[in-house]
Amino acid sequence: MSVADAVMHMDIMDLPAYMFINSQTGATNVVYYRKEKLFPG
Repeated sequence: MSVADAVMHMDIMDLPAYMFINSQTGATNVVYYRKEKLFPG
């Protein structure tokens, strides 16, 4: 599965994170959402 496909699956299933096997590398990958902290410039 590609990273783009994994993100799409994560969005469709409304998950905060998704583990998958990367089709290009064969490695186990994790995609996730994180809360961004914005600091004043």
